[in-house]
Amino acid sequence: RALLHWAYLEKHKRFCHAATLGFDNKGIMLVGAGGSGKSGTTLAGVMHGLNTVGDDYCLLENEAIVTAYPLYEILKQDQLGVERVMSADMTKNLPPLNWQKKYEIHKLRETWSFKDCKEIVFDTYPGAETFAEIECDNEENIKKVLNKLELNTNLNNYNRFYLSSYYQETFGIPKHENSDLTFTSAWKNLYQKATKNKNLLKKRLELAYKKHKKLIEKLNKIEK
Repeated sequence: RALLHWAYLEKHKRFCHAATLGFDNKGIMLVGAGGSGKSGTTLAGVMHGLNTVGDDYCLLENEAIVTAYPLYEILKQDQLGVERVMSADMTKNLPPLNWQKKYEIHKLRETWSFKDCKEIVFDTYPGAETFAEIECDNEENIKKVLNKLELNTNLNNYNRFYLSSYYQETFGIPKHENSDLTFTSAWKNLYQKATKNKNLLKKRLELAYKKHKKLIEKLNKIEK
């Protein structure tokens, strides 16, 4: 951790032990000792439509506007934390996924640099449609970016993304039965539980693995 701290200082970023939650280019940091509830609060926020760049560690850039950046692409939570947010039924038959006895929630993230905005982030969760978040200083710049991308500039046409509701509405998976979200375990814990659109789910899981094979295998190694 000390080496990472020194390395990022040269890039004017600070290594910070904190979780993050945000929406609409605004956010908060959750600072606390291990076991104080940072990851559980972050997981609850993500499941209800908020965004995060990390549940444990992140990078801070202290310019005119303080900005948080992701350091890892995995959320981790122990059994009690998952049960508080989701369901005990989902966790009682699952073995611990790592040496810390925590479940891991994986996502794939692609970040674009674009004129008139801070960044465009594309997030993909197992089986879910890839969604994008455009981070700009104001609505006018967001509309400029949408126009350059040949997308509708009416911001009312874009809805917040609720992951648990998405699985239920698209694949018929109850909200409290999708806590083990890795691209490997999704075949068991999403595909086998789906009651509709199984071919679509299968196609998305296969496409994600084909497109991001190296990254998914890297995540699997971290998981072990």
